[in-house]
This record gives sequence, C-alpha cells and structure tokens, in this order.
Amino acid sequence: ACPVCRRALLERAGVDLPPADDAGFWGNWDNPAWRAWIDLRFESTAIFQKAVRDVLPPDFPLTSCGSRSAGNTAPEIGSDAVQFLKGCSIQHLEFCGNTPPYKHDAKTWNAPIISHFVNSSYNTAAAEKSGGRCLGAGYGFVEASANIIWAVNKCLGADCWFSTLKGRLGLAAEDLAKLPDDASPAGRAFRFEKAHPELFNSKLIRQAGVFFSCETRDHTLYGSLRAGHSQDFTNVQSLLAGAGISVGTVLDMPENTDDYRLLILSGTAKLTAEETGKLRKFVAAGGKVVANGPCALPGAESPWVLENRVRIPFFETVGSNAGGPGPMRWMSEHVAEPKLSGAAWREISPGVWYHPARLPDPGVAEGMVKLVRKFMRPLPVKLDGIGGYLAAVHGSGDAYIVHLLAKEYDTDIDHHLDEIRTHRTRVNLITKVEPLGVSRSFTVETALPVEVYTPFNDEGAKWRRDGGSVKVELPDRCSYAVMRIAIR
Repeated sequence: ACPVCRRALLERAGVDLPPADDAGFWGNWDNPAWRAWIDLRFESTAIFQKAVRDVLPPDFPLTSCGSRSAGNTAPEIGSDAVQFLKGCSIQHLEFCGNTPPYKHDAKTWNAPIISHFVNSSYNTAAAEKSGGRCLGAGYGFVEASANIIWAVNKCLGADCWFSTLKGRLGLAAEDLAKLPDDASPAGRAFRFEKAHPELFNSKLIRQAGVFFSCETRDHTLYGSLRAGHSQDFTNVQSLLAGAGISVGTVLDMPENTDDYRLLILSGTAKLTAEETGKLRKFVAAGGKVVANGPCALPGAESPWVLENRVRIPFFETVGSNAGGPGPMRWMSEHVAEPKLSGAAWREISPGVWYHPARLPDPGVAEGMVKLVRKFMRPLPVKLDGIGGYLAAVHGSGDAYIVHLLAKEYDTDIDHHLDEIRTHRTRVNLITKVEPLGVSRSFTVETALPVEVYTPFNDEGAKWRRDGGSVKVELPDRCSYAVMRIAIR
C-alpha cells in the first residue's frame, strides 16, 4: 500500500487500492484488478532484486530467502523463484521448521519431505530457466537431521546449507553450549560428497514433465487453497517419484518434444490462450498429455465447478504472529467435489488422456502410472519395488545416478530440553530420525554394471546380478541410497 505500489496498481488496473471492506476486490479472482494486484506482488520482488543486482559487481553471488513457490501461499507472500532469479544468481529454498517432521508438537512447523522435494523441483526448474543455481537450507541439531536435509537437496541437484539455529530453541546459554555446532552434525554427509564427486556432478533426467500452472496459482481461488492446485502438483510428483519414475517441473508450456515427450497436468484449472496454443503444437509434434482433476483443457468437459471468490469478509481471519491464519488461508482444507461415479481415463483428443478425479484416488493413480510408463522417456534403467522411497535419476555422461530418499520418518526429540524451553518456536530438538515403510530389497532392470552406496549406514548394501536385472538389498533403516550405473 505504499505510494509507488498504489500508483503501479492504478496504472495497471485503473483502480486505487480499495478499502479493506471492498468485497468486490479483495479475494475476488473474477475481478481483473485483483489479479493485477497479485501479479504486482510477484513482480515487485523482481524489481527489487534487479535494483540490488545493478549496484553489485557482475559476478557477485546474490541470493534471497524464499520458500514454497509451488505452494498455495505464494500469492500471499509474493514468493516466486522465477521472479527472484531475475536478479539473483542463486535461488535459496528454506526448509522451514523441522526436517524431517516431528508430528507431535502442533506449535512447530513440520512439512513432509515431499513438500521440500516438490518445492526444490520448482526451484531447480526456475534456476535452469535463468542459468542460476539452487541452494536448500534446513535446520537440525544432530547428524540424522543434517543427513536428510543434505539428501533432499542432492536428489534434485541443489547445494545444501545446514544450520543448527540454536538461538531459536529458547534454552539457557549453558544448555546451548552443550549442543554441537553446525559442522559436527553435517560432517558425515559433506565428507561423503567430497569423497564421491562422481555421484554429484550430474543433471536430473526428466522422463516426464509435471506442469505447474502459474496461471492457476495466481489467477484462481483454487490456486490459493491448501487443498488446491499445489496439492495436485505435490500428489503427482509423490506418486511418480514413488513409482521409480524421474520427473521434473515444467514452468513454460513446450511447443515441441525436444525436452519432453510427455506432460502431466493435474488440477490445471486455468490456462492462458498462449499456453493452450502451445499445448496444441506440442501434441501435433507427437507429444502426449495426461491430465486429471479440475481441468481447462479443451474437450475435457471438466465436471468441477470451482469457487472463484471469498464468500466471507476477506480480512476477517487475518491473524497475528501468535499463530492465527493469514488472509488467504481461510477455507483452505475443502474443495467441493462433483459426483464422479463411473469416471474413467479416456482419450479426449488424439494424444490427450483425461480423468476427472483427483489424486490420490486409486483409480486415477493406477491409470496414471500406466499411461506415464507407456509414454515417458525410456531409460536402460528401470526400478521395481522401491516402496517408501522417492526416486530421482541423473545423468553424468558416463553413468546414470539414481537417488532414493525415504518419504516418511519416525522422529523423536530431547524431551527434557523441550520441557525447559522458555518459548516455543518453529523447531524442536530432534534426536532420532528413522525411515518408515521402506523396502529393504528391490530390483533394478538394467544390463549395465551397478554400484550401490548407503552413506548414512555403517552397513553397506548388497547386490547381485540375475540375468538382465540386479537384485539390491539395503541395510536396515536405510533413509538414503545412491546407485551409480556405468554407461561405459
């Protein structure tokens, strides 16, 4: 609401910033002036970063705190890696709160691992678009937490920044002095990376592209609901990466199949005319499209009727630092679902398949995996039976590098120190991290030689060739494994 921003809105949309009780503006995505206000929130960050860049030496590394570009709160906080990277050279992603999550303290922040995974996927796509780099920052106090924070970053090719953030714990100085400094918990992971550079000098291979619809995020109410487009995007990446399929985020609709031969559109409730035109060219060039849920694709006949404006006073639920909800976080848990009995996958036009239901509906999930396997970019490496892990495949020119990271964890904290804290913050003093629901054995279908590394386990993996496959057995409680599959 500063004079500069008010003038920008007046020039862009022809309106001055309306009063707080103007329900025709605030929270009304049918109003083009409201959509312009959201656009200006994002664009202002790029204007600021460019201004900083202009007074720095040409090669000066510049980053900015950012998180959840792929989340429903991005319009609320103006956080978009694409905009930041118009001035920054390194895109920072903060893993807010506990990593992995500790689910027994409602006053701390406990995002699941898949949330960091998909936001990192968004950031790496934005960095590739701009020519920048990515950096993920997380907080912990013991080696087990540091290991997972480092591994999430390595899965998608980002650098890692680890911090103990001890000042947030609300403990006396004598108690803080007993806790290790940053280097001690992170030492094992970084030493492994230093000893094995051949495992990390590679680029993510995207067998299929998952389209993130910024048009849906920015210009529909569905994009600002916690249970909306960001949840669809997360569910697709979780499903496919959990099935051993290496996927990447697509931010710009392709017109040809040079980079992708398969696109997944989930919960894409709105497309621009330009995006629709490019998608037609993509399919005409031989590309395939798999879509589900609320859908703006021509011919989909989507049964979803989505609200597009707030039905309560927009600022009624504005909270405070005490933990209240922010202005865009109302009614964030529910999306009215149409009757979908008898719904099935169907080819709505040549090369385009659609199912009206959302994930994690089993019928949608099973059919989507089958379609993706049928049309995705093939590799001479196929994973089978990696239950409980997220997979990402990289290529280094002379090898395929496969990263397997556990999705879910059993965590515990130092209960004594937690009880004597003088205040609550976003983090707990986690002392135990163990993977949940992971397969100890799986199969790699490949004729190429395989090596398996388990950097966080004292016991190594075992593997043996069985014809055209390799049977791998991981040690107990293995949260992260890396495979190098030599091409030559």
